[in-house]
Amino acid sequence: MAFGGTSRGTLLATLAAALFASLLLVLPQQGSAAQDQGRLTPIVVAPVPQKQIVPIEGSDARWHVMYELELTNTLAGEADLRSVAAVDTETKRTLLSLDSGQIVAGEYLHTLNRTSAETTVFEANQGRVLILNLSFPSKRKVPERITHRFVVRGAEPFSQPPDELEGEGSAGQQPRDFSYPAGKLRISHDAPPVLRPPLEGEGWLASNAPPGPTSHVNAIVGIDGRLQAAERWAADWIQIDPSGRIYSGERTDPSSWFGYGDPIIAAKKGVITEARDGMADQPPGTMPTNLTFPELPGNYVSVRMKGGFSAVYAHLKPGSVNVEVGDEVRTGQTLGLLGNSGASLAPHLHFHVVNGSNIFASDGYPFVLDSFELAAQSDLPALATALQGESGFPARDQMTPVARRDQLPLDFTINDFPGDN
Repeated sequence: MAFGGTSRGTLLATLAAALFASLLLVLPQQGSAAQDQGRLTPIVVAPVPQKQIVPIEGSDARWHVMYELELTNTLAGEADLRSVAAVDTETKRTLLSLDSGQIVAGEYLHTLNRTSAETTVFEANQGRVLILNLSFPSKRKVPERITHRFVVRGAEPFSQPPDELEGEGSAGQQPRDFSYPAGKLRISHDAPPVLRPPLEGEGWLASNAPPGPTSHVNAIVGIDGRLQAAERWAADWIQIDPSGRIYSGERTDPSSWFGYGDPIIAAKKGVITEARDGMADQPPGTMPTNLTFPELPGNYVSVRMKGGFSAVYAHLKPGSVNVEVGDEVRTGQTLGLLGNSGASLAPHLHFHVVNGSNIFASDGYPFVLDSFELAAQSDLPALATALQGESGFPARDQMTPVARRDQLPLDFTINDFPGDN
């Protein structure tokens, strides 16, 4: 090997790698002694923090468990996530199995800047977030513990010299598959908070709601030195008129949108811990780019409820917030009016619950609504049509509302909220 032009640090690192690789060759290769040395895991796995992972019943009558895993490629070269399976730790039953194509098509894998990953190949030392939603036919089918089986394709560590070294050296080994368990989780069977709907009236679309790969589910940011998913169970509530439209008139005028100015209702009694007003409505159809992180909710209210949970009501109409920090509010009390302030593309109510008083640095927490009527199930193409001012959603006379209790309305459901909750 020629050392000309090689730095002392690079040379020492190479010698150390060679020594470590030599040691690996003399380790026991079979039996329990080999297992005691640990196994290579090219992509390391860490759950995105949640104090509790709590299952809830959705409007599809299935029980949902949602969480995220932070994945980091530790190799100096590429690592390809070939498959992942969620497994009941006790029974070894496979709960969900995804190959690389399904991971990409289902938008389970996200970059750390919140966009869906287009491939399961991780570049050297690159990180990703894997977002998983498991569903079960009943609560008793939800396991107490979950682990995951990863299959990753990559080269053996230390199989190639650094690129900057000169002269002959090992050509490296061909990539191989590594199979290993990782990402152990405990599932709580605590009951989620039961709330009344935060709005009243008919035709409320749950947009960007669980369990799909929505902008809320993947709104994972770095807070206090760790990844935080405060909006994990959030939904945007948009009102649909009887003809299936979401606005009539000038699209860029907030008052053209159905639901604009409607009362926002306290979903549970509690104490106001945060309240902001004075931010202007945005013109619908344009996402502002000049907002600071704290300004993203626009005008908003946070209510601290029993059990340490906080309900967040965001994008309220300017001048409409009628509560102050320290106020005690009762269930059903009006907090403000639906608007389009902050990081909002169209008038709606953004609503979610966290398990703390800080709306940014707390865990997004599941909840259920005590009573509502499921009127219809829709989809993303219908919303795309409605955004053009057309009748994209089912007309009112095509809906058959069905009473539901203690469930969470899921993505693209259309719901009625009678005012006698």
